[in-house]
Amino acid sequence: TRAIADKSRTVRIPVHLHDTLAAVRAAQASLKAELGRDPRPEEIAEEAGVTVDKVELALSVADTVSLEQPIGEDGAQLGDFIEDEDAADPVQLTEEMDVANSLRQSIERLPEREGRILALRYGFYDGVPRTLEEIGEEFNLTRERIRQLEKLALCRLRHPSFGIREADLV
Repeated sequence: TRAIADKSRTVRIPVHLHDTLAAVRAAQASLKAELGRDPRPEEIAEEAGVTVDKVELALSVADTVSLEQPIGEDGAQLGDFIEDEDAADPVQLTEEMDVANSLRQSIERLPEREGRILALRYGFYDGVPRTLEEIGEEFNLTRERIRQLEKLALCRLRHPSFGIREADLV
């Protein structure tokens, strides 16, 4: 009987809870026949000799449902209505892509060296932002000169003639 209690359900419950569930169901059935109505948890607890908390726990365990359970007549399943909190928000993704495209287009309008410095500095190519030192080595320039060129490029991007506003990027 222990193996049956352990393996009989899709979602495993501890054997002691399985025993409590059996006692609660038996008390519930006998009280329903005796009273002619669904018994209250307090009545079931008294009949089964357990606490009201254990009755409520046992009854909640008994109400386990499958996420693949059909809902309605259109073939939808219960799992279709449960939000995946780890999934990315499509609206936010779209906004981020729009900002990235806008930045990319603006950077392409900069002089080649300045655009490349910004792209490397903020990781536009591969998602890995570079330090001033790393960029300086690539261009054979000092960190300070790279910082100056970065500042110049950012000033150009902020200029109204570029058509990109900081409010668009927030």
